[in-house]
Amino acid sequence: MQLDSTRQNIILCGSLNEVFGLNLVKALATNKNYKSITVGMPTWDGLRDIGKDAEIIYTSPYNYSRTDKLGQTIASNYKNKYMGRPSDMVFKGFEAVYHFSKLLIKYNKNLIGHLSDNEFKLFNEYDFQPVKAKNESALPDYLENKKVYFIRKIDTQIKAIK
Repeated sequence: MQLDSTRQNIILCGSLNEVFGLNLVKALATNKNYKSITVGMPTWDGLRDIGKDAEIIYTSPYNYSRTDKLGQTIASNYKNKYMGRPSDMVFKGFEAVYHFSKLLIKYNKNLIGHLSDNEFKLFNEYDFQPVKAKNESALPDYLENKKVYFIRKIDTQIKAIK
C-alpha cells in the first residue's frame, strides 16, 4: 500500500478481525503527513477507542438516532424501568416487532409482498430482495435486506452518511 501526502487517502479493509482493523486505524491516525479514512466491515460498529483524529466508515443495515423524539422516548422509558442505557438490540427489537406486526395485521397472507413497505417505518428503511443459492431454483432460498447505511465515526462522534 502506498499513501499520497497530497490528497485524501481512502483505505478499504475487508478483514473481520477487529484487532487488525483497530491497529490499522490507529497506525493511519498517528501519521499526520497522510490524511486517511479507513472503510471497514459492519463489525466495526463495536470498535472502541479508535483514537483522536481517526476516521472510519462502516456499513450497517440499521441506523438509530437516539436524538429524535421516538429514540429519546424509548431510551427514557428503558432507563426508568431498567436503570440503564438501552443497547441497539432494544431499538432493533422494538422496531422489528412494531414494523412487522403492523404489516402482518394489515396484509396477513400477502405479508411477503409488503416487507419493504415504509408505511410503518420507525427508524430504518428496508429493501428485502429474494436470494437464490442456485440459479435453477424456482423459489428463493431466503430474503435479504439490501438497504445499507454508511456510518462515519470520527473520534467519538457517529453520523450516518446521506
